[in-house]
Amino acid sequence: MWTVTAVKKASCAVGDEVVVLSGDVRPGDLIECHGVRQRVTYECGTYALVKLEGSTSHASGPQTGSQPS
Repeated sequence: MWTVTAVKKASCAVGDEVVVLSGDVRPGDLIECHGVRQRVTYECGTYALVKLEGSTSHASGPQTGSQPS
């Protein structure tokens, strides 16, 4: 038997990759990817990440999850 689960994906605003978002992420949430804080957006049925100006951190690679905005 097969089951299907929708997976939320977004294009990273910094790196050239698609990031799998956590299931509870919503537009407006902040995540870290490639050491940069990015805001999740949703338009025309597609998720995307938008780099926040002046935001960098010491983390590397995608770190998804909801954070207070």
